[in-house]
Amino acid sequence: MERRVAELHITNARARALRLFQTGSTIFPEEWATQIDEQTVVDLAEFAIHARRVVELCDLRSLNFTGADSTRHKYTVVPPEPLEANFHDALNKLIHAKTYAVGHAIWDGPKVFTASAQNMVVSYMRISTDRRPSSCISVFGLAWCFLTQVIPSLKSRHPEIQF
Repeated sequence: MERRVAELHITNARARALRLFQTGSTIFPEEWATQIDEQTVVDLAEFAIHARRVVELCDLRSLNFTGADSTRHKYTVVPPEPLEANFHDALNKLIHAKTYAVGHAIWDGPKVFTASAQNMVVSYMRISTDRRPSSCISVFGLAWCFLTQVIPSLKSRHPEIQF
């Protein structure tokens, strides 16, 4: 394993995962949706590339990371397809994505942005790939899975890696 290359991918994947975790946890006014959606697509694409390289370089393919379908808030939104629960499958679908569409939930709690017609949360990304039918990936869940399962597995399997 090229240790330094792995460290760089881990650092970049973790930085994107933290941003995605924040995005999936944040309430925002609907007027900001376009800018937040654009940044979310970029962050997910970059995260998928770095996280997949981490899995490959650190030999984590045999580990079954689940919970990628987790959500941060309780809200009423039904994605058009079930959320992908398997971390590895979610990454592969993102790597092969041909189309992206950000799915929002209307925030059911107290209104944070009172001047906005709707308060929203980024909920999922609907993608279609060149290999599989359309599916949905939880933005929060994918980041949560990386931060709470992949990172601890890396630390226990490869204590020599610095990140």
